[in-house]
Amino acid sequence: MSLLTVYNASAGSGKTTALIKEILKIILDLNNEGIDPKKIKQVIGLTFTNAVANELKKRLVDVLYKVVFDESNYQAHYFDESKLDKEEIKRRCKIALHYLLHHYSDVSLFTIDAFSN
Repeated sequence: MSLLTVYNASAGSGKTTALIKEILKIILDLNNEGIDPKKIKQVIGLTFTNAVANELKKRLVDVLYKVVFDESNYQAHYFDESKLDKEEIKRRCKIALHYLLHHYSDVSLFTIDAFSN
């Protein structure tokens, strides 16, 4: 995995979904055997507006919640490339959701201006 991934695309192109998928890959460790939700500390997401930064945080928690409580078809959409079975994804999402709800400030998704100051 690269240490830096840059997404540069126009409005409505799916950047938020792509970013959430990448963050989930990191914190759920979808390519390996274990999970360490503390890896969220390794992620820095920079946007131009507070609205987008807040939307990313909200969407991350929302996706985890909906997978854990079997709402909608989120698991198929966000984890379509994972080799893990549905129950293992759900288990990892539950651990990550619990961690994020108790350590929300660890989620480093903010504006470029806030990052530079």
